[in-house]
Amino acid sequence: MKNYWTQAYNNIRQRCTNPKASKYKNYGGKGIKCLTNSKELKELFERDNAHLLNQPSIDRIKSDGDYEKSNMRWIEFSENRRLRAASLHKPKIYKTEFKKETITVRLPQGYKIKISDKAHNLKISFSMAVRFALTNWLSV
Repeated sequence: MKNYWTQAYNNIRQRCTNPKASKYKNYGGKGIKCLTNSKELKELFERDNAHLLNQPSIDRIKSDGDYEKSNMRWIEFSENRRLRAASLHKPKIYKTEFKKETITVRLPQGYKIKISDKAHNLKISFSMAVRFALTNWLSV
């Protein structure tokens, strides 16, 4: 059997910490951190019975969360690919800035939304716009 957890750990560490890695921009470049080690990945491998999987693949349960034990599981590679493709169609909030009556939300591709402006344009209350933004309903 391959030592999947060591290989996975090395891949995770590279894409989260090495700016020269091809996938860094999608992980470390977005602030995702490697907060695990190969020992924890091995424990998860055993917990999830990953030895029964055809192609074990490490998955972050919350896709915008860090690589940490509480946010990871081993699943089939094909399922991981399906989940990743589905998440590409869901808008993500990267950063939210709170300043008095204005909340600025940063989205992919450098978009910024000022919630107060969006609320005014949509003719809805500021608090309603904040709720929409925090649940990813507000789009550019």
